[in-house]
Amino acid sequence: MVAFNREQVQLLRELSPGRDVLHNFMGFFTGFDHHDLSADLDVATWDSYPLGFTQNFFLSAEEKVAFVRTGHPDIPSFHHDLYRGMCQGANRGRWWVMEQQPGPVNWAQWNPAPADGMVRLWTWQAFAHGAEVVSYFRWRQAPFAQEQMHAGLNRPDRSLDQGGLEATEVGRELAGLAPQGVLDGLHVDAPVALVFDYPSIWMARIQPQGANYEPMELCFRVYSALRQLGLDVDIVSSAAELSHYRLIVLPAHLRSDAALAQRLAASGAQIVFGPRSFSKTTSLSIPPALAPGDAAALAGVKVQRVASLPPGVSDAVTMGAHTFDATRWREDLRCIGASVLATYADGSPAVTQQGSARYVAGWLDAAGWQCVLQGAAHAAGLMTQTLPEGLRISRLGALTIACNFSNAALPWAPALGGDCLLGSRVLAPRGVSIWASGAAS
Repeated sequence: MVAFNREQVQLLRELSPGRDVLHNFMGFFTGFDHHDLSADLDVATWDSYPLGFTQNFFLSAEEKVAFVRTGHPDIPSFHHDLYRGMCQGANRGRWWVMEQQPGPVNWAQWNPAPADGMVRLWTWQAFAHGAEVVSYFRWRQAPFAQEQMHAGLNRPDRSLDQGGLEATEVGRELAGLAPQGVLDGLHVDAPVALVFDYPSIWMARIQPQGANYEPMELCFRVYSALRQLGLDVDIVSSAAELSHYRLIVLPAHLRSDAALAQRLAASGAQIVFGPRSFSKTTSLSIPPALAPGDAAALAGVKVQRVASLPPGVSDAVTMGAHTFDATRWREDLRCIGASVLATYADGSPAVTQQGSARYVAGWLDAAGWQCVLQGAAHAAGLMTQTLPEGLRISRLGALTIACNFSNAALPWAPALGGDCLLGSRVLAPRGVSIWASGAAS
């Protein structure tokens, strides 16, 4: 895949020089290492279909009902932040949405219509995460052939559909903001890195050990917990420069990597290891000294035994005054220098800490991950906030952009104030507000 793409890129550069070369990636797709392929691109792009991905992938039945017409708030942004991390060097951070869902699609198990306002909201969400371009698929709904049920900005009779109305609205809003200069030179400067490693995803799928151990879901759930704490996140490769981050999270990095462990130790950041961290060599073997392999000295633990938990089975985890559930996966740890932050009901360590490194020995529920990540964020000097259900905030240069995915009006403004450029202090259902302020919210 990488070699074929490189050949095509070389031909394009030779025959049509001076143009950006792009590739459009997909949602929750891990069939090749996108970081390797992107080394030859100028811009990474992807196809954003929030409703289809909500219906087709690993969300619970309850979530699929709750987000049936809005999509899960973090599905688009997870991919925005993932693909923003693809291009490096002079093109670092360049990315587009190549295909944005404008209405019902035709390929999901069910194809509901987006709630009014969602096409506008998804568009602004993409810009909030640094998109250079948002392009919609498609301009007009085809009245024939395989994709005739896939909506466009325009209906088959060429009249403007709801998605077209909302795209037009965003165009007017951009035109209104542009003369103020507030959109010039904007970029995302996230303090948190989530390390996403394609070989580790492949390792976990080759040896899942539990039928419902899905590494992509674990990465997504941890990402979602960070976003619900109001934190901006870069999703980066294991080869990325890490020295400028204050919090580094590795939810599902199975591949033991001595060079990465050294860079983590030297980063000065707070570090959170998820279960199964550094548990496989490159030949898919257990490390000679057991997991977490090359990160053992940093984490201060040794994994003695692992167990996958069937559906309906959970182990209680107690962390201070809080109790959470661990499902799907748990590990028995021996502490070698690490102290215990949380325990299972049998008294064995569930979360440990040595210096700046935390190790999570199970698949925690959402509240458990938020508690662990909040503690690490505060130790890193980062301010968190527990956002109302459905609200997400993003910083883009001096702008703070708030997106309300809920069906209720939500009051919100930056804690340290600012000028409201779009929207108001009360976000309408599926509404957006944009604030200009140099201060963190």
